Amino acid sequence: MNRPRRCALVLASTLALPLACDKDEAKTSPEAEAPASSSSASSSSSSSSSRSAAASLPSLSLPKAVPASAAGVLVLRTPESLFATVAGFDLFGEPDAGDTKALREELDEYLRSRIGVTLTEVDTVTVFMDPKAGVAAIIEGADGTPKGRSVGEHEGVTLLALGKAGGDDEGVAAQHGKLLLVGQTAAVELALSAAADGDKRLERGPLVDLLTDDSKGVALAAAVEVESLPEDLRRELAGFGVDRALLRYGAEGLRAVAMGSEESMTKLEGMVTGGLTALTSEAENTKRQALEGDDTITGAGAIYASYSAQRLRKLLVPKREGGTLTLELPIRLQDPTLLAAVAGIGAAIAVPALTKYMRRSKTSEARVQIAKMFDAASAYFNEEHVSRGAIAILGGEGALPVTAPHQCPNDSREVGSAGITPPLSVNCNEGPGGRCVPVAGTPTGPGEYSMSLWTDNPVWNGLNFQMEQGHYFHYDFQWNNGTTGFGSCQFTAQAFGDLDDDGVFSTYERTGAADELGVNAAAGLYIDREVE
Repeated sequence: MNRPRRCALVLASTLALPLACDKDEAKTSPEAEAPASSSSASSSSSSSSSRSAAASLPSLSLPKAVPASAAGVLVLRTPESLFATVAGFDLFGEPDAGDTKALREELDEYLRSRIGVTLTEVDTVTVFMDPKAGVAAIIEGADGTPKGRSVGEHEGVTLLALGKAGGDDEGVAAQHGKLLLVGQTAAVELALSAAADGDKRLERGPLVDLLTDDSKGVALAAAVEVESLPEDLRRELAGFGVDRALLRYGAEGLRAVAMGSEESMTKLEGMVTGGLTALTSEAENTKRQALEGDDTITGAGAIYASYSAQRLRKLLVPKREGGTLTLELPIRLQDPTLLAAVAGIGAAIAVPALTKYMRRSKTSEARVQIAKMFDAASAYFNEEHVSRGAIAILGGEGALPVTAPHQCPNDSREVGSAGITPPLSVNCNEGPGGRCVPVAGTPTGPGEYSMSLWTDNPVWNGLNFQMEQGHYFHYDFQWNNGTTGFGSCQFTAQAFGDLDDDGVFSTYERTGAADELGVNAAAGLYIDREVE
């Protein structure tokens, strides 16, 4: 009688695949402790061998085809081959050796007939990204000679088209010794140049240090140099103050490292801590709602999700040392398929909550800017604003202004609005880093708009308000001025955002009223659809 097993489940298409299981560590009966079957012994032996195989992965080294200009590199390798890892899924129990052999032969025959090479012995795939040339993969262990339509030659190597004749350029494939190169044409050409010339390959530098340092037993590693990324990606990551980043998974667990200034890493540490707190809170709220319902399965799942979120928060404690922030999870590579399980479960639990938290953090912009508008409107009202010569003659006894001297900022109308700036037709999500960007000249890119929408508007000038850097929200200011006596004003400062890019906008607004007795604010900030 085998002991019960704990299985990590991840949804793949419509199937729940048990990707990684450990034997239950709870105390069992003497019968269960006894080696009752060869199946149990085989399972134990298999688990032990996978652990030792994972730990035996040598220190990581980059293939010579990675170009020196690479801004990001990802390496995936397995103790055996990628095929052996995939074929080792135990959906229907441990696979039969004969069945595995038949699968290998069928795959080899099919791939050889279609592309000229077999991939069942591939054990390492390295993907690099160059800011100008694009992306390419370097595959180690492919067997055969690739075939296809020749579209040119580089470094004496034939380039074969991946797309159909006459169609869009979908990239090329090329073979250099035992390396199969696949990717965008310019990137593959860079890789061929690096393979042929040592001065053009990535052999030293921050990326190499990040990837190869202490890398024994590492199955997955990815590193990126933010400054060398394309403009749109660089702006997105620069918002977090990250200069370099590393993700690593192997025999010692999961590790993520971010590097930047000490100030930016302190801020990022706070964001991570806040995100984990938000994740735990979201899971707890979901559990509470589920337990109040009638669906038992949903309730049980919510209990487990809440437990997992709390445990993740305890384990995933950010550690900062100067300008380096490190996150570690002790999830060791006992089974090559465990990474997929961890990623699936983690995504199902964490992504919605963390996404919501990240969106909520962006709403601080609206709160801060509305406060600025409110204070500016109050200051403007408390000052006198009278147009030269705007007086009415009252018999021979003197003159009074046609309009009251105390008003809210306006464009000469008693009632009106500044107009939503920038217009809602400008999609901030399409701009660099998901922000709208005011530009001095003519807008040319997505998310850009003219700075003149602020500077040529008398209402924004009266408030001394404008957005000079990239921002997430659109703004408006509405007023209703009383034009007799001392003067009075009712006003509303507004912000509108579509943080999830679904065409539905959140609304933030604060109202106020002013007269000779002072400026009074509404009870608080009105919010509709906070994180839309």
